Amino acid sequence: MGSPPLAAAVRGRLPSKRGVCPECSSSGQRRVKPLVIAWEPGSEVVGDFVWPGFGSGVVVTDKVLRVLQQRYQGFEPGPVEMVEDEDEPHADRGKPRIRLPYCGQHCTSFG
Repeated sequence: MGSPPLAAAVRGRLPSKRGVCPECSSSGQRRVKPLVIAWEPGSEVVGDFVWPGFGSGVVVTDKVLRVLQQRYQGFEPGPVEMVEDEDEPHADRGKPRIRLPYCGQHCTSFG
C-alpha cells in the first residue's frame, strides 16, 4: 500500500472579506460548497485526513468527523465532490490512483 494520495485540484474558495479574524486568526474566506477535488496518482487509499491545498481546509472520513464532533465545536462540515482529472498525463495512467466512482469511506470537508 502506498502513501495517501494528494488532492490535485481544489476549486470553490471565494473571499468574503480579506484578512483574518483579530480574535482567533481564522481566515475571512468562506468556501463555496461542495469542495471539488481530483486525486493525484500514487495510491488507491484515501487517508483519514487529507489536506487538499495550501489553505486551512481538510477532508476527513466520517469516522474522524464523528470523533471531532464529539470533542470540538465551531466547525461546519461540508460535502466533497471527487472528479477525474481531465488533464491527467497518459504516463500516469498505470500508477495506482483513486478510481471513480469512489467506493471507500464517505469523506467530508471543513475549514
